[in-house]
Amino acid sequence: MLLVEFIVLGKPVPANEPDRLLLDAWKRQVRDVARNSLQLRALPTVELSLRLTHYFDLPLGEEDLLPDAQAIAKPIVEALQGILFSKTEQIVEIICLQRNLNSSFRIRSLSSPLAMGLHLGGEFVHAIFALHIRDPYLQQYPVQFENDNFSSGGALWLGLDKV
Repeated sequence: MLLVEFIVLGKPVPANEPDRLLLDAWKRQVRDVARNSLQLRALPTVELSLRLTHYFDLPLGEEDLLPDAQAIAKPIVEALQGILFSKTEQIVEIICLQRNLNSSFRIRSLSSPLAMGLHLGGEFVHAIFALHIRDPYLQQYPVQFENDNFSSGGALWLGLDKV
């Protein structure tokens, strides 16, 4: 179940970046984009899944110049604490992908944020936060979403503050 989806334009700054000012500026940019995309009335207290896809622009064969996907994910998670979740322990699943804009790849469900990022043509990170439900009781009585498709746009409107 989709909670929030957004893109952050530009080259992501990895956690091991020696320039702390650059890293802090990246975290601020992530926070600002997330706040503008978010429509929550309260922070969720349930477990969450995060899917990050870094769309980069490098000549084919030069992908080894990329920072490690985990190094990209860490500052994003740190930036969103207190905005999308209260404790990092709530994020129980992180999937980090990297896709070269110069190669061919298939997108099965094109959301509005992802379409915008691809249309602009530069490097960006596409982030999707979703509820991670493994409790059979919660699966029986799901939170209602405006759009209940993990891969497409939509935002949580009702019920999360009651979970």
